[in-house]
Amino acid sequence: MKKSRLRRPALTDASGSKTELSESGKPHCLEQEVLRHLCSQPGLKFSSLVVHRIPAGVCLEGSLQSTCGCDDISRLALQVAGVNDVLNRLLLLPQQPEEENCGSNSSI
Repeated sequence: MKKSRLRRPALTDASGSKTELSESGKPHCLEQEVLRHLCSQPGLKFSSLVVHRIPAGVCLEGSLQSTCGCDDISRLALQVAGVNDVLNRLLLLPQQPEEENCGSNSSI
């Protein structure tokens, strides 16, 4: 299993100070949003997907059938507001035809 980590460049305000994105404070809200965002992407077929919260971001675990690379998945997760760091522990599998996107094994 390939592990990769990708961080979003630090955000700065007009004065050059680092800024933090606000979070809703609801339990598992960020994880659910990342899960929805990744499952909505065409060409990504997850046999399983688990999204865990880590400091400043999320950890992705599970199995993925896709032709795109791990870094592409991490970049997609970084598009979700509040995710500044992605620890990618997804296992990439060869893509097979006629699989359901985000099957019933998906969880948070």
